Amino acid sequence: MIKDLWVKYKSIIAYLFWGVVTTVVNLAVFQILSFGIHWNYQVANVITWFLSVLVAYFTNKVWVFGSHYTTVSDFIVEFLRFYFYRGLTLVLD
Repeated sequence: MIKDLWVKYKSIIAYLFWGVVTTVVNLAVFQILSFGIHWNYQVANVITWFLSVLVAYFTNKVWVFGSHYTTVSDFIVEFLRFYFYRGLTLVLD
């Protein structure tokens, strides 16, 4: 029964797990940059966003969706698109 649930919801569980990891990275890096070494909070936020999106991209690509790279140009296009669409979250942030 548990195995059946795991198989059925594996991608959702992985997405949620890596989403939490990305959030922890976001919060930890912001705390270190903003309060630990006293950088301006806006600079810390932008750097934190870039690192969090990088973590989200690779973890989602590899462990959530299991997609593989085909060519370098495909990777670059996919990577830039991911950052572009996630850039909307930076504007809201």
